[in-house]
Amino acid sequence: PTRKNLPDSANMMLSSPRGENKSNSSSTKGALPMDAFLEKKFTTPVNNKLKIIVTTKDRSYEVEFDTTSQEIQKRLQSFLKESKKKEEKELRSNNTLRRGFTAMTMNAGITDENYSGVPAISGDKLAGIQNTRARSGSNAGLNTSTSGTSTRSLIDDKRIFGRHLETLMVVQRRTKKDAKLPVVIESLIHYVLMRGLNEEGIFRVSPDRNALEAARKQIDSGENLIPDNLSVNQVGLEIVLAAGLIKLFLRELPEPILTDSLAPFFLSTAAINSDEEATNKIIQLISQLPDVNRTLLHKLLCLLWNISQNDKQNLMTIGNLTTAIGSSFFNTTPGTHSIADLQITQMANAQRVVFLMIFNFHRIFADHYEKLSLNNTGLTWSGKRLVASQKSIHNVVSIRFPLGSGTQVISTSASTIKIWDSVDSANLSKIENGNAYGHIFSVLTPRYTPPTKRSEQESSNAATPPLRAVKVDPSEIWVASHRGIRIWSVSSLEVKHTVESEYVNLALVKQSDSRKEVWAVRMQGDLIHRFDLFSYQLVGSVPVPAGNLFVVHASDTHVWGGTYNGCITIWDTNGNIVKEHSNPEKYHYWKITCFAQTEEYVISGGDDGLICVWDKNNLEFVRRISPNVGKLKCISYFDGYLWVCGWEPYMKIISKDFSKMQDTETLHTDSISSVTFVFNKLRKQWQAWTGSYDGTICVWIVPEKIMAD
Repeated sequence: PTRKNLPDSANMMLSSPRGENKSNSSSTKGALPMDAFLEKKFTTPVNNKLKIIVTTKDRSYEVEFDTTSQEIQKRLQSFLKESKKKEEKELRSNNTLRRGFTAMTMNAGITDENYSGVPAISGDKLAGIQNTRARSGSNAGLNTSTSGTSTRSLIDDKRIFGRHLETLMVVQRRTKKDAKLPVVIESLIHYVLMRGLNEEGIFRVSPDRNALEAARKQIDSGENLIPDNLSVNQVGLEIVLAAGLIKLFLRELPEPILTDSLAPFFLSTAAINSDEEATNKIIQLISQLPDVNRTLLHKLLCLLWNISQNDKQNLMTIGNLTTAIGSSFFNTTPGTHSIADLQITQMANAQRVVFLMIFNFHRIFADHYEKLSLNNTGLTWSGKRLVASQKSIHNVVSIRFPLGSGTQVISTSASTIKIWDSVDSANLSKIENGNAYGHIFSVLTPRYTPPTKRSEQESSNAATPPLRAVKVDPSEIWVASHRGIRIWSVSSLEVKHTVESEYVNLALVKQSDSRKEVWAVRMQGDLIHRFDLFSYQLVGSVPVPAGNLFVVHASDTHVWGGTYNGCITIWDTNGNIVKEHSNPEKYHYWKITCFAQTEEYVISGGDDGLICVWDKNNLEFVRRISPNVGKLKCISYFDGYLWVCGWEPYMKIISKDFSKMQDTETLHTDSISSVTFVFNKLRKQWQAWTGSYDGTICVWIVPEKIMAD
């Protein structure tokens, strides 16, 4: 409706198309049902200034009143009557009108003892009148003329920038009821997280102004600039531009993300000398933020923390990030309290506060992730996405260091090995296997047995050889590559032994006399070499009659091999063939790439995208299933579930009886190559580390209940 359709508009102020008036608080204290307010009889006239959002099925109007409570009642009733009459006239044919007032929030002038019995409602449900306060510059951008201006129809007003978070959520929840954030800003943050962690100078380098303004207009017109498919080959928005849009959104919020009422208290924490005490105070303040502000803050800090973890590539340390974007957390509408208005001391305080929030992100939001893991089934992302390589991650395995230093995680890519702290996910060190040895195919940790259930928090497979004492290094790894095997001590970063030959796969085999051997598959697939685990000497070989062997796996009493053409060969631990399976119509029909085992079965997976289940005792075929994740790269068994990695950027979780399947969340942009499980002693939780061909590692929380009943 135009302004002339509104009742008694002389003393009303309508929101300008260029901006919105600013609310001093998002608190729901004193929130009332609309009907209770309209029916209430006021005994004492009290002047109040209130902002009103009228929401119908297809439209939304925003106005302000500055008058007595009794007069507000009259105007509201008249306003609703006139608005409803006009809407009914226009929409009578499809009967789509629906009055959308649900609640109102009032200042202390109205909230007296007469309202003590009226129940309050949560901020998420607030879609009525929000308390505002008069202040210098609060009317900036408001048109107070009585003609020539119309309120903006929600169906036409798709603006994202320069609007209150609460208003955006009212709009958003009309199409997505369970939305936690405006979809556009959530998509931009996710896009930068998935694609921008390597971008040099991200948030510091400004995008082209014309491009930024054009993108802003496109978004405000309702256009989606973020591709649905975030795979590495999909063309998308420039990262610098996406980051610039995030900063622009924050700067143009009518009220800063930390809110007007709490921002001074956040700034005051900069004066606390102790970082720990300051962080504790920040945690308390964050808990007081409205839900949408707290959710947005969590998403932003998660992104910034992950960017800071890759500062060697993007050159954006936490300090650089706080300089580039820190003030935007406190920014308000340009023209009222812009960044330029902040004093130098306030700028320094703002940057210190944001620095502490980024640095202590996982401590601040520890309860958030704990609640997610308790309330949700399936994996819960821990908020950590680490760039481990500029190329692909081929293997992720866990290993234990000597002297009780705990379990660490190893990732391999091309010819590089990286060691990661399993507690804080820091990159501890790096090993260059050497370009002369070519591409790394397989990694074996023969002195450490990865856990298969929660009770196995630490397990070592180290054993003393029977005839002589040898100092055992639990951090020893065997690395099979295109031109040889190199045996490394991860703790000392030293090469212990080298075998000059071409190998593609390794397996640890336990002999009946307690000896341990490493079986290595030659590149040609026609022979397996057997090495003593302790002396590293070649002690024998196993011929492969059919040839084309690609992968081997050792169960309790047998060694299983898979070929390029889908055949299964089973040997005893002495190298004698016990059984062979070859039937492409019944078993695998393409290259077998991986094995795993449960208490009862041996599991094989292949490039045909199929899983075959084999009985461990009688070595016979049981069943075949398709997890629908493309070519299989890795199968692991943990906590009674199979964890299947294939060509998709997510994992498939399969119950031990194969009756249930579940997909994980997508936090990679390319295929997942491997997964390993470690117990985080600091967080007291089990975590899964996934490596991907996109070069990243994601860390997940493994809940006690992985699948719903």
